[in-house]
Order: sequence, then structure tokens, then C-alpha cells
Amino acid sequence: MTKHIGPSAKDFHNLHKGVAAWIVSSGPSIKPLDLSLIANGVGLFVNGAVRLLNETNCASQYFVTSDERFLSSPENQALTSAQLDKDIPRIVRDKCRPIDVYQERLRTLYVYSLGRNGFSTDLANGYFFGCTSTMLAVQFAFWCGCDPVIMLGTDLSYIFENKRFYDEEKPQPVDKMLNVQLWNIANAARVFKKNSRRLLSCSEKSLIRPYVDYMPFEDAIKKYAN
Repeated sequence: MTKHIGPSAKDFHNLHKGVAAWIVSSGPSIKPLDLSLIANGVGLFVNGAVRLLNETNCASQYFVTSDERFLSSPENQALTSAQLDKDIPRIVRDKCRPIDVYQERLRTLYVYSLGRNGFSTDLANGYFFGCTSTMLAVQFAFWCGCDPVIMLGTDLSYIFENKRFYDEEKPQPVDKMLNVQLWNIANAARVFKKNSRRLLSCSEKSLIRPYVDYMPFEDAIKKYAN
């Protein structure tokens, strides 16, 4: 039997109960936001948003990915391992383990995928991947007890020329599973509401706006960042 190495999902259960979590994704709408204003919350930096870690000093910070394509790039591997502050935990889909940097296993929670569509309230059993790394961040934040959970830069606007806030040396192909992503994020919002908690989005033009409560970033800062 293989000995468990690294953190356990149980280590994070209700760790940030009642604390606002800010899921920072890499959509272009993230560009004008002053991320230094979210310093008092929990910051979950998804995929390429890891580039923004130095722009905020959140009380708790995490790197999150479920994307094998993202981790397979040497540039991104450096961003998420050697260049990532040693005190920042990594939350990674278990399927990515074979291509991940071996030395990072001691600070990485590898989360088992239960399937594509759904929402897990028990991360110790696994999570539903929903064809977007944001879903791992959302379910992890729920498991940590965060409330509210506020999404920044979750635009899902793949039809525009600038799909991410940064220029990619080798652009990743665009997902063709937008309907799956939308359904899963909308379903996540329903789960939060059922549990008397809030999932919010600050992306005004995001395609998830009809399904998730929208709040301008400035309002979210005034209400939840102090």
C-alpha cells in the first residue's frame, strides 16, 4: 500500500469558515482590478492567474488547477513550482499528478475527480471537474467553509481575440465545452444558495451572469473585503 504524502483534504475542512474567498481567474476583465484590495480574504489563483499573486497579499493564498495542458508547459511549471512561494499550497486535480513536478507533492493536495457534472460538498471523496479549473476552486472554497465565494475574471468569453489577461507564448486551444462549464457553475450557485451561502461573480460581461448573482467589484470590496 502506497504511503500518503502531502496534505489531506481533511486538513482544509472549514479552515476558512465564514471568510470571503476570491477566485482569481485569467479572463481579460481581471486587468483593471486592484487586487491589493482583497488582502484580508482567501485568494484562490486559477491557472495563469498565478501571475497575479504578487499583486495581492491575501491572508491565505492557493494555486489551483485541473488542467493537464496548463501544467505540461515548461513555462507554467516554473510559475507553479520553482517561482511559487514555498508557503503557498497547491490544489491540483489528481489526473495531473503524473506530469506535475515531483518535488511539489509535499505541498500539493491532489483531488480525485468523481466525474464531469455535479458538485461535491465533501472534497475528501472527490470533486466534479466541470471542464474548467474554476470548478475545483469553487468546490475547494466551499469545503473550506468560505462565504461568500467571489469569482473574478471568470469571463468564459472565448470568442474574443484576447481570451486571457496575459499574452501566451504558445496559446492553449479554446475549450469547446462552454455549455458544460455554464451548467456546472450555475449548479454550484444553486448548491451555495441551498446551504445559505453565496457564490458571486464580479465579471460584468461574463456569460455566467444570467446564472450567478452579479456584484460590481467595487461593491464587493466595500461589503466583503474589510
